[in-house]
Amino acid sequence: MSAEHGFSDEQAAARRLLRGVRRRWLTIVGCTFLTAFAAAFLSSRQPEKFEAITALQVRRDDVRALFFNGSGSFDSAPEREAATNAALLTLPTVLRAAAGRLTGVTPEQIKKRITVEPSTDSDVLTLRAVGDSPEDATALARAVTQSFTRARRDAVEGSVNRAVTGAQREFRSLPESVQDSAEGRQLLSRIRDVRVAGAVAGGGVQVVQPPQANELPVSPSPAKAGFLGLIGGAILGGGVALFGASRDRRLRDPDEFGELWQLPVLGHVPPTGARGGASADTVAEAFGLVHESSLRRNGAAGPRSVVVTGAARGDGASTVARGLAAAAAEAGERALLIEADLRGNGNGGAGAGGTSPTLADRLGDAALDAPTNAVVARPGVSYDLIESGRSEHARALLSGPRLQELLQQTSGYDVVVIDTPPAGDVADALLVARHADATLVVARPGRTTTDQYAALRDHFAGSDRAVLGTVLNAWRPLS
Repeated sequence: MSAEHGFSDEQAAARRLLRGVRRRWLTIVGCTFLTAFAAAFLSSRQPEKFEAITALQVRRDDVRALFFNGSGSFDSAPEREAATNAALLTLPTVLRAAAGRLTGVTPEQIKKRITVEPSTDSDVLTLRAVGDSPEDATALARAVTQSFTRARRDAVEGSVNRAVTGAQREFRSLPESVQDSAEGRQLLSRIRDVRVAGAVAGGGVQVVQPPQANELPVSPSPAKAGFLGLIGGAILGGGVALFGASRDRRLRDPDEFGELWQLPVLGHVPPTGARGGASADTVAEAFGLVHESSLRRNGAAGPRSVVVTGAARGDGASTVARGLAAAAAEAGERALLIEADLRGNGNGGAGAGGTSPTLADRLGDAALDAPTNAVVARPGVSYDLIESGRSEHARALLSGPRLQELLQQTSGYDVVVIDTPPAGDVADALLVARHADATLVVARPGRTTTDQYAALRDHFAGSDRAVLGTVLNAWRPLS
């Protein structure tokens, strides 16, 4: 696998975030259905509510229009008039009057239980009242309707009486000659007409549809609550998945490694161990593929000496180094493994158990061409080993000339694998890489973080030695 296209760190982070969200699809699905089930269950536990609907036609009662027989312009915007009529239904005086017609209900409770829907293209108001039973809802709608009708009638009667009183006062102020004239008689006729029209109007409210309650409850609605819970749960699950993905800095997908550092992935080494680990033959086959894709991809002209390093401890660089040396030996090549962790943080050697001088000894006063230890990887497969030893002057030894001399004396080997400490921790790998033909990077999906891998990339940015690619250790598909 190879990364053919380069990405900036920001682009790589965005793509990694999307993959992280997709990997958490179970979280999204779980939140979605759990929230939907909880919403439906809680809704089903709520008491039933019933709704009664009544329609009222509210005619305009402008006393001036009545008095002047419709002359003049008193029109207002339909939207404003509809909103005004709807607001009149919920006036405190109407609610108090309605509460007086019922038992055990306050005006505040009535206001919460009714809904008024005005119409902008007609003078009809729709009143919806909610109750614990169809009878309760019907009684509430009827009480509000009757209270509103009475309040409107009282208001119109008051307006008519004030208008008539004012007109009578105006008539009495006229001279007797004018009172007996056609103008005076016309004024008296208007006064009588206003009284009659006001009485006939009856407040201008007509019940178009009496209160009717549906026998089926309007709530609870578990299906509706479940649907809304489904939407809310999906949003919640997506948010949880997004938060988790944004907080997770670990690299998991091979493409993520390639996007962050444009290196080919040269192989996938399966995990070992008693719990779900791959067999020895499977692991050996994986290292054989790594050997072919890294050291022999150009045939005999491939790199002879290769540094193996990781981004952080625990990535498995030493495991890959030993496996690569064994794979070279199994391919019929003479292989040498040099453990270059002079700081004493290694794994204690590859298991040779010999007494030959260590690398620390050879870089010090011991002979560079001293014998090496032999490691038997498998029956019939062995390679030579120079164990690391330990020194308090690791940097000075690795920077000195004797390391280059030592590598020159290994010309009799077909492959020299140098196992170094993580390049993200110390500079030892960079010091050794100066004298090797190439470097092989080891990462562990699910453990190596973006910061560690990016730092490793930056460390090798100025190196003049080739970085062959990345080996994913302890790889599990979808790990």
